[in-house]
Amino acid sequence: LESTAILFNDCYNANPLSSSSAFETTRIIRQNKSSGVKRVIACMGDMLELREDAKKLHRETGESAAQNEVDLLLSTGDFADDWNEGFTCAAQAGQNARSFSCKEDLFITLEKEISKDPSHTMILVKGSNGSRMKEIIFKLKGENS
Repeated sequence: LESTAILFNDCYNANPLSSSSAFETTRIIRQNKSSGVKRVIACMGDMLELREDAKKLHRETGESAAQNEVDLLLSTGDFADDWNEGFTCAAQAGQNARSFSCKEDLFITLEKEISKDPSHTMILVKGSNGSRMKEIIFKLKGENS
């Protein structure tokens, strides 16, 4: 994928605090006009090892994405619907979320979304290492996993 989009690769580890911090970072970068970022797309995989609170914590962290002005949340994994539910609860007009059963389908949508305005888009890719979100990074960079 040839693109001038900014890639924020944070896909080695994920928990509610680190994910919310990543969303906050994208908001701060966008607020800096010299960054050129006008749109943030977050590609989120599961935050693992959260035990019985996992569904609730994914919903709450989805809310954080919306509150930090993520424009589009694309999620995959066992908790994709929980990400979206939380995001949708806190979303403003123009903010959207979609969940996918597999990373391949997420990537197809991501490519289409990037192509709308590549030079002003930041893509955050995040998830626990076990959710293998690095596969999205490899595809974005045109590398083999």
